[in-house]
Amino acid sequence: MTRTFRVSLGSSTLSGKQAIDQVRQFRHQLCSLFKKPDAVTLLTVEDVETRSRGLVAFFDADNPCAVSWVKQAEAISGELWQTLAERRKGVAR
Repeated sequence: MTRTFRVSLGSSTLSGKQAIDQVRQFRHQLCSLFKKPDAVTLLTVEDVETRSRGLVAFFDADNPCAVSWVKQAEAISGELWQTLAERRKGVAR
């Protein structure tokens, strides 16, 4: 029997297509920093009330590699979201 856990890795402050793109960038950056094990599933979710999009990790708590990866991802997620937001502010329109 597996113990599947769900952990939020944060959400975008943007809405619409911009939020989708930012979540996609976040996922790509996160997976490039730490190779994601097969035991972890990343899912883009939408909060219906705020219309914001975020990323959630589902993992088996009995798998030490998955637990370790999720802990690393949680530790860096806030900084990574902030970096993506700052990078977006610097883009000339």
